[in-house]
Amino acid sequence: MSEFLLLAAMTEEATAVRHRSDAVGPEQAGPTARATHTPITVAGRNGTLLTTGIGAVNAATALTAWLRDVGRSARGSGPWPGTVVSLGSAGGLAETVSVGDVVLGRSYRYADVDAREFGYEFGQVPGMPPEYPSGVAPAPGETAAHAHSGLIVTSSSFVGAELAARIRTRIPQALAVDMESAALAQACHVLGVERFVSVRGISDLCSPRAGEDFHDGLGLASSRSAAAVLDLLDHLDPPAGVVRAGAGERPRA
Repeated sequence: MSEFLLLAAMTEEATAVRHRSDAVGPEQAGPTARATHTPITVAGRNGTLLTTGIGAVNAATALTAWLRDVGRSARGSGPWPGTVVSLGSAGGLAETVSVGDVVLGRSYRYADVDAREFGYEFGQVPGMPPEYPSGVAPAPGETAAHAHSGLIVTSSSFVGAELAARIRTRIPQALAVDMESAALAQACHVLGVERFVSVRGISDLCSPRAGEDFHDGLGLASSRSAAAVLDLLDHLDPPAGVVRAGAGERPRA
């Protein structure tokens, strides 16, 4: 079975992981029309790299389809026991965050959901928790000098200076903003998957030049994110029922 599922929105983000993996299988279409999945081996662990397309709906539907279809045999009758990792780029919001840094999510919240009229917190989907905690304790490892750990927020819009100012006012503790992590955390919450974490490299600082800076910083952000993810996987305990054995695995007796 796959011990982990890595989700990248963009090809550039997925390529950074492929280049650092021990072994990479053939890329296959699905589980959704816009997604592709690739078997990979990292630090003796077998897993899957899922390229979903950009945005909350593309990411969450690809994750859900994979868990229900490709991951069904490993899941059995209960939630999938592996680790789900969202990776790639994000915009920096906190003053302490710089381009090229890595933000390891401790919790996730929406930056553009507002049902306060009905008694909910800003960023809280009605009927859902205000924030989704990470189910994995990140280990920064080799990227420690560039790593931060805290709240990642998700917006349906690319965040430039004007929108970033509003997010900083409403959610001042947010370190970074992307377009997928909170939706993936919510999907894991609904589907009962406990081990979720987002690991994002900072491509830009949500400035008036955010669009240009994003394109300039995407390569570095993707590389830093991939390095942190591989270090994280190297330190994770395997799912229940799996014993690592070289580059493969075998069920417990």
